[in-house]
Amino acid sequence: MNRTRSMGFLILLLLVSFVSLNSQTLNEILKKNYEARGGYERLKATKSAKTYARLVMGSMELPMVITTKRPNTVRSEVIVQGQKIVSVFDGTSGWMINPMQGSTDPVDMPAEEMKNVKEQADMDGFLVDWKEKGSTLELVGKEDVEGADAYHIKVTTKDGDVRHVYVDADSYLEIQQKGKYPAQGKELEITTSLGSYKMVDSMMIPFSVEGKYEGKTVQQMVIDSVFFNVPVPDSLLVRPKSTK
Repeated sequence: MNRTRSMGFLILLLLVSFVSLNSQTLNEILKKNYEARGGYERLKATKSAKTYARLVMGSMELPMVITTKRPNTVRSEVIVQGQKIVSVFDGTSGWMINPMQGSTDPVDMPAEEMKNVKEQADMDGFLVDWKEKGSTLELVGKEDVEGADAYHIKVTTKDGDVRHVYVDADSYLEIQQKGKYPAQGKELEITTSLGSYKMVDSMMIPFSVEGKYEGKTVQQMVIDSVFFNVPVPDSLLVRPKSTK
């Protein structure tokens, strides 16, 4: 009887030790991820960013400008056939202007797109200040991601959305994300690959972002340049009045 209790206590001790080790490992991975990106303080010191890029969709290559500003605002402009499509999220609501649909008046951003844009507006990403955001993180383990060893971190957001973030085991930079996103009345699992990292103002930034669905590339964003802490007038985020 005593021996049985001793074995039970030993197993319990091992389980507690494993949970503690797992938690410490996750914290260490997060710390190294922050350091690899430029350091927590440097990341938080960035108040705005302006990104010039090209959106590649099939044979089309569309010029794009993305402007982000704390807290949680983003404006994107894409040129399609000489027409500028504007999308804005001001931290609460979103609107867009799409002259390709026959009007230059602003309209409410569709709910499907709103969820995607809200994530884009977060300058820090899923792993920074996750507790303050109301998210929970779980270290799933180490996996192979396109030939590279990566730590798989499961993120459950405050809204209940699940995102899977993969951190390279050597560089500790994020190399892939997975999640289900609403589109065309259903949820699609999108895989986003991050690569071609470059140092910009002491921070490592991915210059290639590729979105895949069912293993096929649906769009790719090639970044040309990024500028941090640029002035962003509030007027860029204000919804213009309708001409109607």
